[in-house]
Amino acid sequence: LGKYAKHALSLDERTEVFLDMHGLYVAEALQACEHFLLQLERESFRGLAYLGVGAGKHSNRARGTKLHAHIRDFLQSWAYVCTVTDAALCRVRRCDCM
Repeated sequence: LGKYAKHALSLDERTEVFLDMHGLYVAEALQACEHFLLQLERESFRGLAYLGVGAGKHSNRARGTKLHAHIRDFLQSWAYVCTVTDAALCRVRRCDCM
């Protein structure tokens, strides 16, 4: 936060968080997503979490599945639900099905 630290929101005031993984390789994005979710769990965050995965416009489709599919599978393995809000963004929540 640097010079804006004095204006930081408290955990109770923070209602949305966003992780931008656009442009990351799959392995980098999975690591960032894991770190992001673990931190939210440590904080007992209950707001809305969004993941920016990019629209895949610059992906080399011959090399395999786009980032979004890998992230969706990763979230499912962690009992998270990813609701796609558009091609580049998904809303994440803990699954209530367990």
